[in-house]
Amino acid sequence: MLSAALWEEEDFAQLKVEISTLSGNVPAPVRAMVASTVKHFADELVAELWSDLARHVRVQTLFDNEAIARRFRGALSQWLVEIFPREPIDPTLFLMRQSEIGSTHARIQIPTSLSMLAARAFKRGIYNNLKHTRLSRDEFGQAA
Repeated sequence: MLSAALWEEEDFAQLKVEISTLSGNVPAPVRAMVASTVKHFADELVAELWSDLARHVRVQTLFDNEAIARRFRGALSQWLVEIFPREPIDPTLFLMRQSEIGSTHARIQIPTSLSMLAARAFKRGIYNNLKHTRLSRDEFGQAA
């Protein structure tokens, strides 16, 4: 289970219910289309984000080595695919993984503003790519 210092049991239980409900409310064909779209465009979305992030001094300092930056971009693409699986999300594993990532961000002092910039960029990119799929209007609403 997650560290008590990070999560109160009640909060963790509530988040699990919310994630399970959200994931369970998306029909399998819609979830599959989102997963497929994200997987197809993950590297492109990360490349677009990276061009924005690379202008920030903090990112330049953290990733001044191209090999480290390349590994980070690969990990970011993999993470993006992981959070949009074809199957319903296991809320415990999902929260544990997100907590692990958050701890890493904190340890290397990634500013919250950069994480939020990434979230907005990914959300916008996924949304824009989903507009070009065969999802009906209702399915598109479920996907969003």
